[in-house]
Parts: sequence; structure tokens; C-alpha cells
Amino acid sequence: MNILIVGCGRTGRRLVPALRARGHQVAVLDRDSQALEELVQEGFDGPTIHGPAIDADALHQAGVESCGAVLAVTGQDDVNLMVAQMAKELFGVPQAIARVVDPARSRVYGERFGLELVCSTELTADALLAKTDPNARRQTAAEETSAPPQKPHRKKPEGPRVCIVGGGKVGFHLARALQERGQMPVLIERDEGRCVRLANQLELPVICGDGTSPQVLETAGCRGAAALVAVTGQDEANLIACQLAKKQFEVPRAAARVNNPKNTESLKKLGVDITMCSTEILTRLLEREVETSALRHVMSLSGGQADLTEVLLPTDFALAGQTLTQAPIPPEVVLVSITRNGRLLIPRGGTVLLPGDRVLCLARDEGLRQLMRDWKL
Repeated sequence: MNILIVGCGRTGRRLVPALRARGHQVAVLDRDSQALEELVQEGFDGPTIHGPAIDADALHQAGVESCGAVLAVTGQDDVNLMVAQMAKELFGVPQAIARVVDPARSRVYGERFGLELVCSTELTADALLAKTDPNARRQTAAEETSAPPQKPHRKKPEGPRVCIVGGGKVGFHLARALQERGQMPVLIERDEGRCVRLANQLELPVICGDGTSPQVLETAGCRGAAALVAVTGQDEANLIACQLAKKQFEVPRAAARVNNPKNTESLKKLGVDITMCSTEILTRLLEREVETSALRHVMSLSGGQADLTEVLLPTDFALAGQTLTQAPIPPEVVLVSITRNGRLLIPRGGTVLLPGDRVLCLARDEGLRQLMRDWKL
């Protein structure tokens, strides 16, 4: 069987010879090139792939589609959980196993997401208990916590409107904007020093803890929230926070900041309601500013999947005098309205295009670019 090991740490390197001894074909993916080189020096002659674990292109390069199993054994629970889900849901791998350290995550993702998990903390606890007291019963993950919930710097409100995971610049400005609109956000940030600064700058509850921990989300009042927005700098952490909010705490809406544009579709397919990629948004705006001053972005729809854009037809418009039936219009573009000398026109097949017209279009990026090419703008 072809097996992909994601993570070339101590666990991954021990798995390689054990699995090969059983006749399996093994490939190893890791972002640490030195770890991969050391693995080769130890005698491994199979495929080694250098790249980020949660990158769909890197997984594809590693041949994940042909694998019978994927073992995610990096040192980060969030990464392992995301890799296992991508392997099963996006690439159809029959078996995907994630190593986790946090027993609470093990319980939630085992029960509610149906993932195959190996919790090193539970295994260690079992072994220690067996050595010290064979009759002892280890507490289940439901009865214990990986870490005690952190005390909030301010008293948490009853039923917060929005939980924000990540207290960086995006989280800070989002919390302040929501506060100005009369809502009561709750910020969750793992860095204690930053928590103190946030609590001093904003008159709202700030919880110091890991936003991907069920206990911390419980402390923040996530169960009563109308929405959760995860805006950390790690896509895997944003995914896990959103999934826990929806599955464990039944939050109606979960939104995630996407740092790597390649992960946008993956997060959507894995259950995030709304994805926001600042790189994609900025790129689109810059493209339009550079390409032509004839475009004006009006608004984004469906989390940035499409846009309403106003196109100003120049004085030397190449298709002036043509009707909409005659003018080339890509199938991915819908003309919503035409404004001419302050008068709103509903586009029809016989409507003539004239210089100075302001044409409001609904389109995805590629459709709008094709329209600009076809209309020679």
C-alpha cells in the first residue's frame, strides 16, 4: 500500500522503517528540508517532498491521490487535523490518521467528525497508569481538560454576539468596528502580553488562551455566540476554530481569514461558511487600479467569489454604437444596469453602448478580465 507520512519529526522517522519493513511504499512530506536530508542520510530512498503540510499542491505532488493511507504526525494538532480532513474529503484517501496531543480535540474530532486519531497524551497516561496502578482508570477526555481554561482579563458577558479568535491587527480592528456598531465581541488571544494591551485599549472581554481549544472557546461563551470569526495568522488554526464553533458549540456562522490563497477552497469544502483572503482582495484591487481607471469596484458577493463592478466606457470606445446583442459578452458576466447622463437603463438586447456609459457588471475575476479584453478596454 502507498502511504504518505506528513511530518518528518521523531514519530515520522520511526514510522518510515517500520512501515517499509511491512512491505508498504512510503513517501514523506515536510517543510523542513534539513529533516528530509537527514532522513535520506539514514538510508531512506523513497520520495521526499519539501513543502507545507496543508498545501493542496504539495499533497498532490506527494501523490496523495494514489495513497491508501495518510498519517499526519507533525508537531501541531491543528495541522494534523487539517491534513487528515483534506486527505479524506478533498482527495478521497480511504484512511487518514492524525496524531493529536490534546485529549479534548481527540474526543471532539473523533466523535463529531469521525476522524481516526491517535492521542499521544492518552497513550502516555495509560502507560503510566498501568505501571503505577494497574487498577486505576484514566479519566476520559470528556472528564479532563488538556489545560485549565484561562481566566478572562475582563468579565465575560452573557451570550456574546461575536467571538473573535486572534488578537492581531485584524482582530483588533474588527473588534473595535463591531463595538462601534453596538455589538459585544469577545476576543480570544493566546499571547498574554497582547491580551493585556487589548484589554487596556478595548472595553470588551479578552480571553487569554488557545482559540482552537474547546475549553477556551467554552470560557469565551462561544456556545451563545451568533458568529465566530477566526483571524489568526495560521490557516489551520482558523479552520479548527471554525469547525469547533459549528460542530461543538452550534454557532450558526463561522468565518475564517485565509492567509495562503491556495487554502481558500480547502477551508470552504471543510465547512467554513465565509472565507476572506486579504491577499486575493488586495490583488484584485491592485489589478484593477493598474489595468485601467475605467473600473470601479462596488461590492463583493459571496465572500469575494464574485463582484459588482462599474465599467466606464471611454470616449474612444471601440464598440460604440453596437447593441448588446452585437457586442461580445462572456457567459460569466451579467450586465445589471447602464447609467447614461444620470439616467438608469435596464440592459436589453437592443440597448446601444455609447461612450460615457457606466455599465454595472456582476462577474467573477476571469469573466471581468475577458470582458475587458473583448471590449478592448
